[in-house]
Amino acid sequence: MNAAVMNPPSTRARSAARTRLGRGLLTACLAFAWTGCFVEMDPLDDADASYADVESRSQGIYHGPGFFQDVETTYPEFVVVNVEGGAACSGVMLDSQVVLTAGHCWRGGWFQVTRDGIGVHYADSVVKWGESTADGVNDVIVAHLSAPIYLQSYAEIEPRLWVGDTVTYLGRIDGGVFTNRGHGIRNRTISWIGATKAQSNWGVLQPGDSGGPVFLDWSHRLVGSNSYIAGNRETPGSLDGFTYLSEGLALAIQQTAQNFGGPGTNVRIHWGR
Repeated sequence: MNAAVMNPPSTRARSAARTRLGRGLLTACLAFAWTGCFVEMDPLDDADASYADVESRSQGIYHGPGFFQDVETTYPEFVVVNVEGGAACSGVMLDSQVVLTAGHCWRGGWFQVTRDGIGVHYADSVVKWGESTADGVNDVIVAHLSAPIYLQSYAEIEPRLWVGDTVTYLGRIDGGVFTNRGHGIRNRTISWIGATKAQSNWGVLQPGDSGGPVFLDWSHRLVGSNSYIAGNRETPGSLDGFTYLSEGLALAIQQTAQNFGGPGTNVRIHWGR
């Protein structure tokens, strides 16, 4: 893990940063034994879009079958993550001053959390496990916010996940258009679980969804953080991959939050499944 302590940007720096985003999406290949073929994997941060304001009309992360919900009210713990010189991503609040997102979203500099109704908040400390979409790497970040965000509910980590579980993916954009609200889609069935990553065969995720929460259906029990879209030559972009929060990773996240110190750092883990 790598930790960094940061100072919030000046007003001028914030304004300039909102008009630029870093480039350089990485592409990796991973061989899955159960398919016998290589899979192209792309991180889900959106490094080419602008931060221009958009209308508040509904934006889904997928046009197709499924149940959509406005996550601002259904999942108040969902947040938008912006970072300096890097990506536009999604995230989830674990307590009033602790946020989880994808590791590949942040490569240094300021780290900002926002969403309709909560204002703009900056992190003063960030701990990263890894930033690769490959299996075997925990592509997650835990950040401590300098001021609390008080919500109706926060995510509770669910450290047990099985093939056949149905989940809800949450994200922030649709077709490259930013929304500060976020939407999601339910009833996606887990088809594969590896060492640190899990997938469903649906193709619902898009750039900007990285770091967005993956919940067990009809709950606030968090099983993962969106990491990549993948597919083979015949079906590109057909797999939705995320870092799943195993028991070991869940405990490490909980301890990291406690190490930040102070109120708003109580990460809950659900052990009853």
